[in-house]
Amino acid sequence: DKVILSTDSTWKCAVDTNLVNEHGKISYNAGEEIPNWRANEFDDSGWPNVSEKKTPKSGYLFPSQIPNTIRYPQEASNIYKLLPDDNEKTEHSLLNQILYNESFELDFSKNMSAYYKFSLFAHKGDKVTILPREKIGTNRPLEYICKEGINTFTTPQLNVFRYLTVQIASNKGLTIDSFL
Repeated sequence: DKVILSTDSTWKCAVDTNLVNEHGKISYNAGEEIPNWRANEFDDSGWPNVSEKKTPKSGYLFPSQIPNTIRYPQEASNIYKLLPDDNEKTEHSLLNQILYNESFELDFSKNMSAYYKFSLFAHKGDKVTILPREKIGTNRPLEYICKEGINTFTTPQLNVFRYLTVQIASNKGLTIDSFL
């Protein structure tokens, strides 16, 4: 036997319900985040202590065979706005513009295995759907439901893609500051 993780019940936790994986589609609802929970001055007195589990459940806490990844920004080489008629597209910028109900295709010029992250200013309930894909098929689609104000998100898992289709659903408009 080997100790992989050692802890006790002195630390606190809360159940996180904003990230859901249903039938291979990941949905993240930023409106359900606990405000400022990452701040040093956050008051966690309302959170319960964790409970200790003496016997590990088989299959949990095993050494990963996946190597650590290096994260570095990779910008799309081309960005196209997808037009509703005849599957046409036109070169377009995605950043620092007010976007409503629009779709874009980001072309990274090569297949890659990567995380992606974005930062945007939105209204509560705005949605950004991201469809990572290669030539055919979608790999781990993400639906991000925005909170009011600044939203920053990094995918929790690696995705394999060359293209990212980004679908915006907003009645009041949102602005994407960065997408890497």
